[in-house]
Amino acid sequence: MGPINLRYCTVFLCAGLVAACGGSSGDSGQPSAQPAENEVLVAQGRISGSIEGELRVFRGVRYAAPLIPQNRFTAPGPPLSIEETYIADSFGPPCIQPRGDGVTGSEDCLFANIWAHRDLASRPVIVYLHGGRRNGSAGSMPSIDGAAIASSTGAVFVSVNRRLGVLGYLALEELIAENPRRTAGNYGVLDSIQALRWVQDSIAAFNGDPQRVMLVGHSFGGRMICSLLAAPEAAGLFHAVALLSGTCTDRSILSSQIDAYTNNPPLLDEHPLLLDATGCAGDVDVLQCLRNLPAAELIVAGEYLETVLPNENYPFRPAIDGVVVQSDPYTALGNKLVGDVAVIAGTSEKDVEYLLAKQEIVTDEDYRNLLRQIFPPPLDAQLYALYPTADFESPKDAYVMLGSDYLEHCVAEELTRSARGAGMPAYLYLVTRGFDNGTRAGLGALHAIVTIYLFENFAAWHYMPDAAALAITSTLRTGLANVARDVQVAPALTADGGLIWPAYDATTKAYINFDEPVEPLINHSNGRCEELRQLLPL
Repeated sequence: MGPINLRYCTVFLCAGLVAACGGSSGDSGQPSAQPAENEVLVAQGRISGSIEGELRVFRGVRYAAPLIPQNRFTAPGPPLSIEETYIADSFGPPCIQPRGDGVTGSEDCLFANIWAHRDLASRPVIVYLHGGRRNGSAGSMPSIDGAAIASSTGAVFVSVNRRLGVLGYLALEELIAENPRRTAGNYGVLDSIQALRWVQDSIAAFNGDPQRVMLVGHSFGGRMICSLLAAPEAAGLFHAVALLSGTCTDRSILSSQIDAYTNNPPLLDEHPLLLDATGCAGDVDVLQCLRNLPAAELIVAGEYLETVLPNENYPFRPAIDGVVVQSDPYTALGNKLVGDVAVIAGTSEKDVEYLLAKQEIVTDEDYRNLLRQIFPPPLDAQLYALYPTADFESPKDAYVMLGSDYLEHCVAEELTRSARGAGMPAYLYLVTRGFDNGTRAGLGALHAIVTIYLFENFAAWHYMPDAAALAITSTLRTGLANVARDVQVAPALTADGGLIWPAYDATTKAYINFDEPVEPLINHSNGRCEELRQLLPL
């Protein structure tokens, strides 16, 4: 990579390959020759990727200015201009995060990866937000290689990194005081917004259509979409979203002054404990103390907080702050805060079993006692009446379904219901088919199985897919790509158009069931979500 020009390069000065940060194309230092097939010219300069079959692939492209300790806990800046060709043939590091008993990744981590095509056709764009927050979670994980999706759908596929943990979400009064916008945290949300701005400015150079951008997020990436739907700065940056097992129920607020329903204590009540864990409490300048620490120490301190706080959720997460994120996603969709956005949302049948599997529930009385411990009367009895043991194979199955509905299934339904109520296209799905061989044999449709189908990562689980599994992969990809291509057309799930994804409506509760066969059904979650919403706010 050539030397980096430390001047910021604005979109207006650089657009159309005119004058990188001032001057004319003749004196800008910007390369002016026609790019080769493996090269593109974007606002920040010339980028060289690789030719891989019918794709042009660009790995490790900076979509924002480099992150350094002195700009910790601030919004990302635009990418710096580059004077020489940037070689984008290898992934950038993941954002620093826990791994085992240590850490992995780098603080300087805001990179995008692009799988484009070798023709001149204008194509829809799928931007993928990865799930997870530890053990190497990033847009460069082998499990989310974009080549197969780009090839099979005809879309341009983009994956991005974003800040995680303490570095992504720390909120302190001191940070609010130094910020002219009077907010703190949500740096991971701001990273995602900056990545989408970069896509708007640059994706046409990769033959992507900036007017047809779909956001797809799994798990924590889906949770990020929940925040982006309520972020005014994200307006116009995408036209469709797909939340794959991405819950919005554990949203947080910045402070008790914010009027929003939440299960979690305000971040400003929790996060000051980090100062004790890092030794910065009582320092004359606590922010400089935090910025002087090695990033790995902050990550370790954040993990320590998770063990001492009573809140079961990880303490560093997106929050409603009234500035970056202004409300819950349901309200935002109803108000069209970011404009007209088509919504796809769905879950796996046993999505949260991994969270609830440790509970010892053998008898019906075990189940009733657990409900009494968690919920006050008469709510415990009301929930038992909605999820009685008699309706399920076992008391534990009843409890898991209650948890799955509350944390996942009904959240997906509520998102589609909110979008549909505001006149936007909305589609719901459920994955019910698990694996009959490999390491997940007989476990059913667990969390993350949708990404295994989507990316065709069967080998990682020693699974030998049959025709039914491959049909799920094909129809899921086709459905996502068709919504990305045209939100006004009911998405076909097969190449011949013989299977159509029905739009969700509150009366039929129509959805697609990814099973054997893939088929449209009605009465999602057996109609329980409407009753559950009356008992437990989502």
